[in-house]
Order: sequence, then C-alpha cells, then structure tokens
Amino acid sequence: MLTLNPFTLKKVMVEISTDFIDEEEKEKFDKPGNVIEEKTIILKISDNEAYNYKLEFRQKGLVIKPLDTNSGYFANLNKSVVIKSAITEIKNIAGYLKNQIKTIIFDLANKF
Repeated sequence: MLTLNPFTLKKVMVEISTDFIDEEEKEKFDKPGNVIEEKTIILKISDNEAYNYKLEFRQKGLVIKPLDTNSGYFANLNKSVVIKSAITEIKNIAGYLKNQIKTIIFDLANKF
C-alpha cells in the first residue's frame, strides 16, 4: 500500500544546473521555470519502509530531491513510483495542472 503524508515547506529559490550529453539532448530540454510551491512528502511503502523527498513544483516542471541516502537509492531504482506519487501531490495545489509538467528532474546532486 502506498501512503503519502505531505506537509508544506517555505519557498526557497534554487538554481538547477544542466549538463547535457549532446546538442540534441540540450534542444529537447525545457527549463522547469520558477518555483510555485515546495512540499516534503513521506513515501510510505510499508510499516517499516518510508522515503523522504522534497518536491519543487515549478511553472513547467517538477524537481524531486531525495532527502537522505536511502531515499536517493529508492528513487534511482523506482523512478516511476516516486514520479507517480509526486504527480498525485499536484492535485493538492490550487491552479496547478499536471499537464503543465514538461520536465521532471531528479536532483541527486546532494551526497549524503
């Protein structure tokens, strides 16, 4: 069973760095835009298994940041589960539609 327990955090402006493999990849990339809202979610898989993520809902995208090492490993192996949970949270933001998402970024830059 998948349970989400979100709570809202303050907005913080962050800069996204982009490194592209080639020009074709660079052309396909659509910057997610400015932060609309941030949330932290706890993705509870079972009684003993939960993962923590910070979500940045942006004008044209979503940035997902694991908050600890285990959450980073889980995201690497289960991207679709984490993305689905993040998109589920979008319906809780007034005026934000999931069809606004053009780019989803996993920010795995933090080393724990």
